[in-house]
Order: sequence, then C-alpha cells, then structure tokens
Amino acid sequence: MVQGVRFALELLTTPRVTRARRELFVADGRLVASLNRRTTWNGLKARAIVSLLDRPWLRRALLGKALVDPTALLNDQGQLRDFTLKLAQPQFHVCGTARMGHSDDPNAVVDEAGRVHGVKNLVIADASIFPTLPSAYTHFVVLMAAEKIADAIVSGARRSQVD
Repeated sequence: MVQGVRFALELLTTPRVTRARRELFVADGRLVASLNRRTTWNGLKARAIVSLLDRPWLRRALLGKALVDPTALLNDQGQLRDFTLKLAQPQFHVCGTARMGHSDDPNAVVDEAGRVHGVKNLVIADASIFPTLPSAYTHFVVLMAAEKIADAIVSGARRSQVD
C-alpha cells in the first residue's frame, strides 16, 4: 500500500502534473458519502462546495488540515507509512464522477465511447462514467462497460488503419 501511495505521489509531483493540478487533499469520507444520493438538496450543497473551492485562498483556508504535501511525504518514509495506514480503509466503487453524455451536456465529461470531451486520445472506462448508479453489482457492470469501450477503441484503430 505504501509503495502504491508513493507511486501516486511521484506521479502527482511530476512537473507537467504539478502545473495542471491544484492543492492535494484528503476528502472527508462522511461528507462525500452524504452527497452520494442524487437529490436537489445534495445538488445545491455540492454546487456551493464547488463554488467555494474554486477560490484559491478560500480553498486553502477551508481545507486546512486536509491538505497533503506530497513532497514532504515522499521525503519521509515514516510519515508516508503513517499517512497510508491512517487512511487505509475498505474502498467502495465511486460512480458518476465523470458522467457520460453528449458534448452539449454541461455535466457530461465523456461520450458514449468513454472519450473525454475536448481532450484528444483520452478515454475513461470505469464506474466514474455512469450517468446513474447501477443497481447490479458494480464490478460486473464496470467490466461490461470497459469491454464495450475497449471494442470501440480497437474498431476505431482498425478504421484509422484502413483510411
């Protein structure tokens, strides 16, 4: 687990990624879980949180102790180990964070083939693309979606070779 966290932090501290990201933080699991159900009230709360976190000075102030310094963790093996052990917990399948939909849908991130709107050659093939939560066991639904997207990638590559 520690090596996996180290690898992720190393990726997050590469110069190209550092330029593209904001602060790193550990989300409050209870807050995230409370927003999981699609209701008007949760939508309003989520929009309010996003608007607050879009302001850099306010984001840093609100996140406070949740902020993570990846360089400090990478430079201290003991701190990295403690961080990993403190945050290790059973993981749940997060769904709907990169919603599938048409490019004119402001809430959609990917199209029906998992291609990220506005980003060339980037495809997402996991539960994050689901526009609604599946009622079946998530693992199997993700496998089916990933297979469908993989088939679309392969057929697209074949078409481009013929062209």
